[in-house]
Amino acid sequence: MRRAFLAAAVVLAIAPAATAFWYENFDSYTAGIKLDNVGGWFGWDNTPSAAGTVVNDLWLSSPNAIGVSNTLGNDAVHPFTPITSGAWTFTAFQYIPSGLDGMTYFILNNVYNHGGPYEWAIEMHMDPVSGMVNEQIRGVNTTPIVYDAWVEIRVESDLD
Repeated sequence: MRRAFLAAAVVLAIAPAATAFWYENFDSYTAGIKLDNVGGWFGWDNTPSAAGTVVNDLWLSSPNAIGVSNTLGNDAVHPFTPITSGAWTFTAFQYIPSGLDGMTYFILNNVYNHGGPYEWAIEMHMDPVSGMVNEQIRGVNTTPIVYDAWVEIRVESDLD
């Protein structure tokens, strides 16, 4: 089984009245820990088995990342307080190894609650069969997957 890795997720808010910053590189956790209700992380719908696992076999910043795998049913989420205004940049880095054996996703929900309701703002599919990345909701920006390297995913939005 080959898995994808996610590291150094950063949220930076730049609004007229306030600035907020959140950073996660998984380095403060113990390798092997399941991120089930740890550091604000959960499995989708608060399902413990869906939570991601901290790994130290490949990382952007030493020593850790979060390993995710569709074959293991990983669907890690980090809910935030609802945001309704301002300009926001969300940056994450993803590593997709050559030989990945299943689809992997990067999703930002504009509405998420354990058990619903949910709405998707961004849904990127990384498809090893086609070798392409597709932003599913808009069906645009199909681009080749970059394998065996940490690649930045950057989402900019202005809610005003």
